[in-house]
Amino acid sequence: MNRVLAALHMDAVPNPPSVAPPGLGDKILLLLGAIKWGAMVGGVAALIIAGVMLGFQRRRGEASEGAVHILQALIGVGVAATAAALVGWIWG
Repeated sequence: MNRVLAALHMDAVPNPPSVAPPGLGDKILLLLGAIKWGAMVGGVAALIIAGVMLGFQRRRGEASEGAVHILQALIGVGVAATAAALVGWIWG
């Protein structure tokens, strides 16, 4: 890697800041907000459905599968709710 940088007469790899294209920043944020809203609505619906499934499966003695669905829905909602913070934390 140092040979490549030396050949290009560079001290370090450039790291330009991320900038939204002109005129697209607000539209992209609106789109991301709508996607996040949809994920939250889907997550709440998944929790409701998993709860109903848990109730029916308890009657039949198979409640563990419904509990797994609730856990999966909670993890999905958690990831959707914290997606921006997670990306910022991982990629700084």
